[in-house]
Amino acid sequence: MLNHQAGTEPAPLRRQTKRFVLFVFGLSACFARPLYTLGQYSLHSDFFSYILLIPVISLYLIWLKKAELPGQAGVSWKWGGAAALGGVMVHTVPNDAAGRLPLADIENAVRDKNIHYPETTLLCLENTQNRCGGVVLAPDYTQHAAALAHRHGLKVHLDGARIFNAAVALGIPAVELAKEVDSVGFCLSKGLSAPVGSVLCGSREFIERARKKRKMLGGGMRQAGIIAAAGIVALETMVDRLAEDHANARKLAAGLAQIPGIALAQAKVDTNIVIFDLSPSFPVNQFISKLNSSGVKISRFGNYRFRAVTHRMVDTADIDSALDRMEKVCRELRPG
Repeated sequence: MLNHQAGTEPAPLRRQTKRFVLFVFGLSACFARPLYTLGQYSLHSDFFSYILLIPVISLYLIWLKKAELPGQAGVSWKWGGAAALGGVMVHTVPNDAAGRLPLADIENAVRDKNIHYPETTLLCLENTQNRCGGVVLAPDYTQHAAALAHRHGLKVHLDGARIFNAAVALGIPAVELAKEVDSVGFCLSKGLSAPVGSVLCGSREFIERARKKRKMLGGGMRQAGIIAAAGIVALETMVDRLAEDHANARKLAAGLAQIPGIALAQAKVDTNIVIFDLSPSFPVNQFISKLNSSGVKISRFGNYRFRAVTHRMVDTADIDSALDRMEKVCRELRPG
């Protein structure tokens, strides 16, 4: 990173990063972005179109009934940017526990051309599926879903923020998970541990349009060589080691299952995300406060639901320490 060239495009290091990414995914063009959201607003849909998104389990009901669980999918995050900035309507389709949208439900959700409503243009999938506990979509499912969408004239975008986790979990190259889609985005700063940045990949025509939208949204970068240098380090040295994070996540899940008052919310741990529920008999705010004070950082996913994520900065000893601290907190707060 010390030897980077910090200028604007086209910088040699940025071109090197692009060549690396395109080799990995077998697509013809890509660009970097400081925020993953900027790429999400640069997708295939035009103004007044209609897109299908993958939510978490029961999101459809939560969305319509305004249940208390906050932010249950991308459609609920980002301050409604898809509508405000993209000018699109989003239709959510409930998925199963494995993160898949039933193909029949996708087909039923596609709108025909009609003067009374916007045309469906894009299907979005996510791999791994964050809100389902990092579950992995198998290549054959993506292939079938993409074929269905293409048959109806839709484009397909794969939210692959953690796609390398999926590839390592399945023991296959990342390109196998994206070869049927029209575009894919992935994050450099999650499992791959870069300090910042993500990448959007697709056809040359698509990326050229997306670059202009990125610029319009204020995503143009000057000293981007720093980000590109970190991205190369991440892609070259951080992918294979993701298996360590997955093993640590399974160890964490096994330990959590032994703590009275905690129950796992997922049947299995595929990658680096563990979702668990705290018994409603526990004072949840004190639980969060005591964990924070003890140095254990987790995300709240609902009233009594939490997410824990393993990464490069967490080793096996840290897992043991976190479990000991969580068991102590639960013991102190246990009713009776």
